[in-house]
Amino acid sequence: MKTIFTFFAFITIALSIHAQEMQVKEITLTGMVKTQFSRMGRGYTSLDDAKGNSIQIYNESAKWAYGEYTVYAYLVDDDITVGGTGTWELVDEVETLTATLTDDEQTVTYNITATVSTLKTYTLTCSNAQYFKTTSSIESTTFIGQVDGVTLKVTIDNMKTGSNTEVFGVYGETDILAETATVMGSTAKYTLSGTFNDAIGNTYKVSMKATPMEKTPIEVTNASYTEVDGDIIVTGLWNDTQLIVTLNGLSTTDSIVYEEATLEIGEILATSVAATFTKTADGFTLTGEFVQSDETAIYTLSISGSATSTALDNIGNGTTAVVKTIENGQFIIIRDGEKFSAQGVTIQL
Repeated sequence: MKTIFTFFAFITIALSIHAQEMQVKEITLTGMVKTQFSRMGRGYTSLDDAKGNSIQIYNESAKWAYGEYTVYAYLVDDDITVGGTGTWELVDEVETLTATLTDDEQTVTYNITATVSTLKTYTLTCSNAQYFKTTSSIESTTFIGQVDGVTLKVTIDNMKTGSNTEVFGVYGETDILAETATVMGSTAKYTLSGTFNDAIGNTYKVSMKATPMEKTPIEVTNASYTEVDGDIIVTGLWNDTQLIVTLNGLSTTDSIVYEEATLEIGEILATSVAATFTKTADGFTLTGEFVQSDETAIYTLSISGSATSTALDNIGNGTTAVVKTIENGQFIIIRDGEKFSAQGVTIQL
């Protein structure tokens, strides 16, 4: 009798230790998309969300019904595949899976509740949008406007009149894609239409009428440039405000066309993927179109001037790292604890 008691006590202690070691995680997944399919006589229901979580529910027949199922899930946050059983049912008219799953080592139990989102269709109509074109290795046309106070943006590569296939959109913070989008009209006014879908299957019926985005010309004739740590820095004054253009790194064609360039003038911050910098006998010229960071304005630059010949020319030739920054609206270069202006003049610390 004592032996039997000792045996059961041992089993109880072992199970208690195992329970203490088993970690339990409660996970709720909402807004999942349901897909049903059959394979080798079995019925499968797949639940997926935009984040990457995926759940597979299957039974031995190809019939889909509510009840008890074998369940496997991939959980993106833990980067793990777990398995077990669950109940697939209708709860308050919402398809819901409740499952208990464990990892291969059976050290973690995942209590999962997953619900299926009802897919929605949105109609996005914008009659006062604008469009602009940029060119790097390919030409892209971007349509941008507002729908109910939310930004709608559609970009088409190598756009042509008629049907287009290289289409990508963003509505607010949601990426939307279309297999095709139709563009009609002329450069004075284009009409874009297409059916888009987001990652979880919601539908967006898009219609945009767009005119060319107005371009603001910026002309400077007395600018100067320096070469700092592989970059070209152009400085000057426009409307009594300091202008700074930074051409980053190597160019695409013999130090003429730069695909990474930034423009800063006061609160203006814009970028270009095709700024042309040309050295001349007397100095240089810089041209290009720069798009405002929020894509609401375009600036066409026509800048000329001369190279700065100061001690600044040697700043990037040493072994100490060069730091380029903006302080109080002024471009500053720091090396070996010393500050220099864009013209190479030492600034007292």
